[in-house]
Amino acid sequence: MFRLNDSAGNAGSPSSDPSPVPPALRRGGGRVRGPDFGLPERAGLLGLARTYLEAQARHWPELVGTQAVPAVSAATIEAMADDFIRRFRGDLTEVFEPAGTPRAWASLGVAYVRFSDENSNPRSLDQQLGNVLRRAQQEQIFIPWPYVLADAAVSGTLACRGGYAIAKTLLERRDDSGVAWFLFDDLSRMSRDTIESLKLGELARETGVRVVGASDGFDSANPQSSFLLPVLGSMNEAFITQLKSKVHRGMDDAFHRGDNIHPPGAGYRLVDVRDSNGNLLITHKNTIEKRVEVDPEAADWIRRGAEMLAHEGKSPGDVARLFNQERVAGMNSWSDGRIRDLYRRERLVGVDVFRKTRHVVNKQTGKRRVETLPEKNWLRREVPHLRILSDALASTVKQKLGQGAAAFGRKARRGDDRPHRVDLYPKLLIRPICGCCQTPMSLGRAAGKYRSLVCLNSIHGSKGCTNRGYKSERIINEAVLGRVMAVLFTDDFLDRLTEEVNGELSRAIRRPAASTKPLELEIANRERQVAGSLPGSTGWTTTAGSTRSSTGSGRWSGS
Repeated sequence: MFRLNDSAGNAGSPSSDPSPVPPALRRGGGRVRGPDFGLPERAGLLGLARTYLEAQARHWPELVGTQAVPAVSAATIEAMADDFIRRFRGDLTEVFEPAGTPRAWASLGVAYVRFSDENSNPRSLDQQLGNVLRRAQQEQIFIPWPYVLADAAVSGTLACRGGYAIAKTLLERRDDSGVAWFLFDDLSRMSRDTIESLKLGELARETGVRVVGASDGFDSANPQSSFLLPVLGSMNEAFITQLKSKVHRGMDDAFHRGDNIHPPGAGYRLVDVRDSNGNLLITHKNTIEKRVEVDPEAADWIRRGAEMLAHEGKSPGDVARLFNQERVAGMNSWSDGRIRDLYRRERLVGVDVFRKTRHVVNKQTGKRRVETLPEKNWLRREVPHLRILSDALASTVKQKLGQGAAAFGRKARRGDDRPHRVDLYPKLLIRPICGCCQTPMSLGRAAGKYRSLVCLNSIHGSKGCTNRGYKSERIINEAVLGRVMAVLFTDDFLDRLTEEVNGELSRAIRRPAASTKPLELEIANRERQVAGSLPGSTGWTTTAGSTRSSTGSGRWSGS
C-alpha cells in the first residue's frame, strides 16, 4: 500500500490516526506472518529514535526545532516510535513533506538497518543508523524519519522483510517520494542473497536511485559496481552457508556426545546436573548444566494413552481429550495430530534420532516446507534410561495409527480394501451386516437414546443396495443378546455353574488365612531405608500395607 500524507513529515507530532493498524500480509504471499515479524522491540525503537534526533541535530543544526528535526524530548521520542510501529504493521509508505521547513539538503534518501538474530546486540541498529546518517550528511542527503526503515531478528536471506519491503516501495515510487539515495551500513545488512542483491541493483538502475554502503564503500555510481555487486552478494551468501555448516557440525557433535539438542518433550523433564559433592555443574556459557530424565507422572499417562490406542479401540482424538482433561505435561492443547506426533517419537522406546527432516525456506515468500531426509542420513543414539514404552506396545500403537492413516488420512487408500473407521475404533457392541449388499452397517443417528444403524451404500446409491431403513441399536442388541442368553444360559448350564461356584467358595473358606507378617516386616524394612536416605526427616509413618508421608501433600503410588 502506498499512502500520501501531507503531515507525514511531522516527526514530532503524534499520528493523527491513533487507532491500531490491522495486520497485513508481507509482500510476496507465502505463509501468513504476524504483523510484528521483524519489528524491533519498543525499547530498541526508542533508542533508534533518540539516536536519529541527536545525530541529525549535529549534522543539520539549521533544522533543529522544525518538523524535519524536532527537539529531543521524551514525548517526541515516544511519538516517533509509535509512528514507526504504525507504518511497519500497516506496511505503509508515507511521503515526507517539509511543510515550510527550510530546504537545506540536496536530495532525500532512505536508510535501512537490520540485525539477524535475537541474540544480537539491539544497539546494532543505532550504530548502523549513526554510520548511515554520517555518510548521508557528507553528500548533503537528508533522511527524514518516515524514510528510516529497520528489521530486527530477521535473516538477510529472506526477501519478505517488512522494513525492507517498505524501503523498496519508496524506491519504486521515487516520483512521489522524492527519494534519490538508498543507504545502508554495508551490503550484508541489505541482503545476504545474491539474487536479491542483483534485483535491488536492477531496481536502482531503473529508478535512478543511488545505492550506497556507508561502511563497506559500495556505491552504485562507481563504474565497477556492476562487477562488485554480484561478487559481494555471493560472498555474503557464502558466509551464511558456511555458518550453517558450522552450526550443523557442532550440533551433530553435541548429539554424539549425548548433549541436549532439543527441548525434552512430553514425558520428560530437565534436571540440574551435580557433581559427586552435590555442587551444580556450570557449562562454558555460565549456565547450569541440565540432563533429561523421564517425568514419571507424564510417562504414566503416555503409557495409558498407548494402551487405549493399542488394545481398547480408542482413537487419537479420545486420547487427546483425556490428556487435555488431565493436563498431561502441563498442556491442554492436545489434538489428534499432536497425539500422532507423540507416539511417532523413537525416544519413547529408548532411541534418539536426529536429522530426520530439514526445513526449506522460500527466500522470496518466507514459506517453509519440511522435507524428510533419507534414513541413511539420520543420526541415532541409544538412550535406554529414557524408555517409556515397550517395543511390543509401541509397535502395536504405530500399527493402529498407520491403519487409521490408511483409512481416512490425507493419503488414505481408496477402494474396498481399506480399513473402516468403525473397525479401528469400535463404538458398537454389535455391528450388523446389511442383508442386501453384505456391507457392515454404520451409525446413521449416533446421539441420544435413539441410536440407529443404516447401510451407507443405500444412502449413496452404490452397489445397488436398496436397504434404506434405519435399524435401532437397542432393538438389535436386545435381539442378539436375548438369543445368546436363550442358547447358552439353559437351566442345566446355570445349575452346573452354580455348583462350581459354590464348590470354589467352600474350598476358599477352608484354606488357612495368609499371614501378613512377612509383608509387615518388608514394609518396616523399606521405611528404615527411606528414613536413612533422608537425613533429618522424621515425617514418615507406617501402617499395615502402606507407607505415606505425614508432611507431603502428594499421593504415594506403588505398583
